[in-house]
Amino acid sequence: MENMVRATLISNAGLLLEYREVKLLVDAIYHTTDPFSTPPPAAWSAMLAGEPPFDGVDTLLFTHDHPDHFSPERLMQYLRYRTVRQVVLPVMEPQHWEILQPFLEERRIQWTLLTARMQTADFQIPGGTVIRPYFTRHIDKAFWNMPHGCYLISFGEKHVLLTADVDYTIETFEQISCVHINAAFVNPLFFNALRTGTFLRAHCSQIFSASIISLFRRMTGGKFARCYRTICTGGIKSKGRLPS
Repeated sequence: MENMVRATLISNAGLLLEYREVKLLVDAIYHTTDPFSTPPPAAWSAMLAGEPPFDGVDTLLFTHDHPDHFSPERLMQYLRYRTVRQVVLPVMEPQHWEILQPFLEERRIQWTLLTARMQTADFQIPGGTVIRPYFTRHIDKAFWNMPHGCYLISFGEKHVLLTADVDYTIETFEQISCVHINAAFVNPLFFNALRTGTFLRAHCSQIFSASIISLFRRMTGGKFARCYRTICTGGIKSKGRLPS
């Protein structure tokens, strides 16, 4: 079981990914209002306290500077309680960066700003994990000028693609077409494009959407306080955990 990759949906696009001793939080530290969901209070409290499964988080990843994916205020709150190896940050508003940068440096937290110059640059994490960002266009025309990244994360021989809010009408990920993607996490809006074959031309074993977890939550009456739901097998395990 030590080679199993585990994925836990927190809310919206927020995920906890686990492989051996490595734990990554992706787009999970944010606060927003409707129509997007915010991490449930119990989950946020568990993250701050480092309660399982949020104990020993190694790296924080963010895809872009939208309030349903990233909050500099919540990030600072989290880092006052928890210590991590590194943070990969989105390009953000200057007034936010002016506050966040000295905060990170004062605590000697290793940080990297996710810019287009880092296209396909690898981040190595001890334990056999490699993180590679890809820069793609945001699906909303109003945000085409906003830096937006996806991540290909390699846990040993298993590869996970996180697509965030990529513009699925043009993006095919042909640059990684030679990589066998074991699992891809996508926005529910992408499913129509997946049926046409115009999105994600890479060979992908399994594709997951937040709608899968949401559907299961409705079917079980929302009883997710202590429930982990396995929705796939074959080396990538996805778990729903939505404490109320």
